[in-house]
Amino acid sequence: MSKVYFNFISTGFKFLKTSLKRIKFNSVNKFKNQFYMKKITAEEFDALRLHGKGSANPLFKKLIELNVNEGLVILKSEWKVKYPPTGTANRVERRHGMKFDRGALPDRTGWAFKRVK
Repeated sequence: MSKVYFNFISTGFKFLKTSLKRIKFNSVNKFKNQFYMKKITAEEFDALRLHGKGSANPLFKKLIELNVNEGLVILKSEWKVKYPPTGTANRVERRHGMKFDRGALPDRTGWAFKRVK
């Protein structure tokens, strides 16, 4: 093995070893800085408002409980979710085989739903 080739291999391994140390060190620092955790008491946990499953949505439950030809009106001031409630009605139709007539109120202050099937 020539001396030049041997020097190249040994310097290459040194570079690789130092770069791996650097990557490992940086990833550990990023992990420590990104996630901050603290212990909380049971009362603090109960006070948190956790994001539940979509089926835990109150509208989801009300739409399932509707009988045929019954209706439901939701005002925009009461709807605190980013997406409109028609998406929830679509999900109920797909999962439970129900059909709804739905749409926005004429003055755009809310939505109305009526179970058809």
